[in-house]
Amino acid sequence: MKAMTLISREIKKNYGIDRNKQGLHIHKPAYINIDFDEMFEIKEDKYCFTIQNKRCIVSLFKGSIRLHITIF
Repeated sequence: MKAMTLISREIKKNYGIDRNKQGLHIHKPAYINIDFDEMFEIKEDKYCFTIQNKRCIVSLFKGSIRLHITIF
């Protein structure tokens, strides 16, 4: 999966994002594990990157180190 190439280098550095074979890990400001599943998707807009799977949506803001988590 090409998930890491869809996220900018600055966002990966600011949020401490890394990848393993099961999903993405976000380390700052909170630790979050987002598993790859059939609904996994990464979107980008003017203000944030949104990473989602069937259980949660995580928004990573570009202008500052803030995140928002929605759990289903």
